[in-house]
Amino acid sequence: MKNTYKNFGLGVATVFALFGMAITALATTPTLTINPNPSVTTTSASFSVFYNTNGDVLTSVAVTYGTNPAMTSQTSSQTPSASSGNLSFYASGLTPGTLYYFEAIGVSSGGTVSSSRYTFTTAGISKPTIQTNPNPTNITTSGATLSGFYNDNGSSLSNLMFEYGPSSSLGYSQNVYSYGTNGTATTNISGLSAGTKYWYRLAGTNAGGTTNGSIYYFVTQGYTPTNNCTISNFYPSKTSVNSGDAVFIYWNTSNCTSATLSPSGYSALSSTGYVVNPTRNTTYTLNATNGSTSDSRSFVVRVTNYNPNPNPNYNCTIDSFTSNTYNINEGSPAYLSWNTSNCSNVTLSPVGYNATNAFRYVVYPSYPSTTYKLTGSNGARLSLTIDVNNNNGGRTCTNCGQKNINQPSVTTKTVSNVTLGSAMLHGYANGNGSPVSVWFEYGTSPNLGNSTSTEYGGGATNANGYLGGLLSNQTYYYRLVARNSYGTSYGNIMSFATARNVVVNNNNSNNTVINRTNNNTNNNTNNNSDNTGNQNADSDNNSSDNQDANNNGLSASAGSAGFTLIPHTFLGWLIWILIIIIAIILVRMIMKNEYHDRGI
Repeated sequence: MKNTYKNFGLGVATVFALFGMAITALATTPTLTINPNPSVTTTSASFSVFYNTNGDVLTSVAVTYGTNPAMTSQTSSQTPSASSGNLSFYASGLTPGTLYYFEAIGVSSGGTVSSSRYTFTTAGISKPTIQTNPNPTNITTSGATLSGFYNDNGSSLSNLMFEYGPSSSLGYSQNVYSYGTNGTATTNISGLSAGTKYWYRLAGTNAGGTTNGSIYYFVTQGYTPTNNCTISNFYPSKTSVNSGDAVFIYWNTSNCTSATLSPSGYSALSSTGYVVNPTRNTTYTLNATNGSTSDSRSFVVRVTNYNPNPNPNYNCTIDSFTSNTYNINEGSPAYLSWNTSNCSNVTLSPVGYNATNAFRYVVYPSYPSTTYKLTGSNGARLSLTIDVNNNNGGRTCTNCGQKNINQPSVTTKTVSNVTLGSAMLHGYANGNGSPVSVWFEYGTSPNLGNSTSTEYGGGATNANGYLGGLLSNQTYYYRLVARNSYGTSYGNIMSFATARNVVVNNNNSNNTVINRTNNNTNNNTNNNSDNTGNQNADSDNNSSDNQDANNNGLSASAGSAGFTLIPHTFLGWLIWILIIIIAIILVRMIMKNEYHDRGI
C-alpha cells in the first residue's frame, strides 16, 4: 500500500508538470503590429509592420488593403528571419483621393493572425496652375502671338491650348504641342480681321481637371478710334494733410462713358470737387472708359501725423492695395499686389496670408464676389472687391460661397479608448498640396473653448489627440482644426461621453465599483461648410469593424496570448499525446501495485 501511494503521488506530480508545460506551449501565438500612419502619395502607400513570433513560427507576413472592409488586395508577402523585427511593404496603383482600409496578416503553425485595422486616404490630384499673359505681342492686321504660364502641379498635362474669339465667349482654340511640367507657353494665331477686338485665354488639363486662365483682349491693327477716352485735370486740393482733413479731388474727362474714383468708389464723368478724408497715406486712382478705349490716372495724398502707436518708428501705412482685375470668370485666378511703409507685417484675409512687404499673391475669388482686406500691424486697413461671373452654363454653382480651394480639407473622426477620465481623438487633414498644422478643439458644450497642442504634418496627415483629466459621466464635444498658408478649416463637431462608476451592493460591508462605459453618441452638431467632397465621406465610413483601429495613434497588436484547451502548434499536440500515454501507464502501475499489496 505504501508503494501505491508513493507511485500515485509521483504520477500526479508528473502529470501536473507536463500539464504546465502544455499550458506554456499552447499560450504562445505570434503578434503583428502595423503603423497606423503609412507614407501616402496620390497612387501609392508604404507600410511598416512589427512582428513577434512569441516562440512560434511565422511562415509569411503581408498587408491587405482595399476601398472597403473586405480588403481584396494584398502586398507581396515576406517570411520573417528572426523571432521579432520590422518589415516594410509597398502598395502601388492606388486611386488618388480615395479612402483605403488596411491591416497586417500573417500565417503561423497555429493558423492566421492579424493586426488592428486602420484607414488612410490617398492624396488628391491638383489641377494645373494657368496664367494668361495680358500683353500679346506681334499684333498685325490678321494675327498675334499669345503667351502664358503653366505648371502641371505634379500631374502631366493632357492638353494645353489657347482659346480666342471676337467675343468673351471665345469660340476658337489652338493647341500648344510642345510643353514640359512648367514654363511659358506661346502660340501664333492668324486669320484674324483687321481693326477687330479679340478675347483670349490659356487653358490646361491634367488628371485633376481643367484650369482656365483669365480672359484678356487685344485689337488687331487697322482700328483707329475716332473718339479716344481721356482724363484731364485729375488733381487734389492738397497732397499733404493731417489725418481726417478734407481733400477735394477734381477731374474732367473727354469721350468717356464712365469714370470711377477708387478707393472711395465714387462714379461720375466729371467732378468739380469731390471730398475725401484720408486717415493714412492713400493712392487715389481714376479709371475711365468708353468701351473701346480707356484711360487711368493716379496721385498720392500723404497724411503727416498718422501715428496710432506711441513708438515713432511704428507709423505703419498701407500705401496701395490693387488687383490685376476686378471682374473675372469663376475659377480663374486674380493677382493682388500691395505696398506698405513702416509695417512689421500685414495680413491678407480671407486667405490669411502674412507678409512684411509688397507681394504679388494669387487668389481664387468666389461667386458672386469676394472682398479682400489687407490689415497692417497697427490696424491700418485697405480693402478691394472682385466680382465673379458664374460661367457654369446655368448649372448650380458648386463652389459658390465656399472657402479658398487651397485651404485644408478636414474630417473629424470617431473617438476611441474612452475611460472615466480620458479619451483618444482622431481626425484627418489634407493640406491640398501645402504642409498643415493640426490641433483639436474640445469642451463640455458645442462652444468648445479648449484646444490641444498644435502638431505639424505633411500634405496629408492622420491626427490623434489624447485628452486626460476629464470628468466621469460627462458629455464632451470636439472637432479637428487644420491650417496651411491659405487659411484655416474646421471639421464637424462630434461628441462622446466618458465612462461612469456604478456601485453594486454585494449584501456585505464591501461594495464593488464597476467601471461602465457610456455609449458614445458621436453625433455631428453642425455641418461646417469647410468640409467638402469625399473628406466628409471618410468620416461616414468609420464603421464598427474599424473601432479597434482608432486607438492612441501609435500602434496596436492583435493575436491570442491566453490559455486554450485546443492546441495551436505541433508541440502542443505532442505534449497532449504524451500526457495521455503517461496517465495510462501510471494508472496501470497503480492498479498492479494495489493488486500486489492485496495479494491478488
